[in-house]
Amino acid sequence: MSVKAKDFEKDASEIVWDLGSGHTQETTVPSLDYTVYKSRRLCAVRNVADAQHASTKSNGCEYYAGNTIPSVKVQIKGNRSFYFEGQPVPTPFFVDEPAIPAR
Repeated sequence: MSVKAKDFEKDASEIVWDLGSGHTQETTVPSLDYTVYKSRRLCAVRNVADAQHASTKSNGCEYYAGNTIPSVKVQIKGNRSFYFEGQPVPTPFFVDEPAIPAR
């Protein structure tokens, strides 16, 4: 994640990342690497403050962490008991990936 923030007085800034999972992290750079270990929908909020206590808070940024398990179906056409060497076996397949879970 990253945030664009500019302090016109060029004071050092501190960014507090509220990651929506009960975890916060502080950085002095406008980017963050964070690992989420459980699939879920989250909302991240950034609060940027400088040494003079001037601050700004972002609106929440909703994101979904994790993957859904796709469904893969392989359809073998023709004889399914044996094959003939050198002959192609037509096997169309279909992949269905579920949508991101609703809130």
